[in-house]
Amino acid sequence: MTNPLLDELAQEITQDEDVMNSARIFIDGVPDMLVAAREQAIANGATAEQLEPFRQMELDLRSRRESLSAAILANTPSAP
Repeated sequence: MTNPLLDELAQEITQDEDVMNSARIFIDGVPDMLVAAREQAIANGATAEQLEPFRQMELDLRSRRESLSAAILANTPSAP
C-alpha cells in the first residue's frame, strides 16, 4: 500500500529536480551561446568593438553564475 503523501512528495522532488536541471543547463549554456554568436558575427564581418556589449553580457553572466554557485555552497549544510 502506498502512502499518498509520500507519493506527492516524490513527485514534487522530481519536478524540482527537473526545474533545477533546466536552470543549470540555461545558466551554463547562455554564456557559451553568446561566445558562439560573437564568433559567428566576427566571421561575418562584425568588429570586436561592435560586439563588446555581448562580451560584457557573457562576462557578467559567468560572474553571476560563480556568485550563485558560491552562495549555494556556502549555504548547503554538510552531511551529518
